[in-house]
Amino acid sequence: MQPNEIQAASDSQHRSLATVWLILLVSQGLFLAFCLIFAPEDDAGFLYTFRWVIFVLALTLVIDSFVFKSKILSIAARQHKPAAVNNAYILAFALSEATALFGFLLRFSLFRYYYILFAVAAIAMLLHFPRKEAVLAAYEA
Repeated sequence: MQPNEIQAASDSQHRSLATVWLILLVSQGLFLAFCLIFAPEDDAGFLYTFRWVIFVLALTLVIDSFVFKSKILSIAARQHKPAAVNNAYILAFALSEATALFGFLLRFSLFRYYYILFAVAAIAMLLHFPRKEAVLAAYEA
């Protein structure tokens, strides 16, 4: 590929990743708004027993998102696979989004600290903003 073709392809890929990132960040905000507007019932039911397990699992997902993203990005740069960059970021976004969804779930199981998961998920998403350097590294030969 010519340098201008590489630049155009990497710009397009970066814009696509940034668009997905923004949509998922906004969805986390909508989940939180929904939780704040609608109050849960008094009965927590089955989830009451497993609240802390779900909470720890959600925090583990955020840590995993950074580990997996860095490993896949290094493979993408080493093997010159631009598609792997998309895989790395989408996986990181999905794991961060799952943390917010667990916060959403815990809100309706009357878990007092559900907002921590929303905050951690939002911070993780902000830190996962797609970097142009990662995309370019996969294109360079």
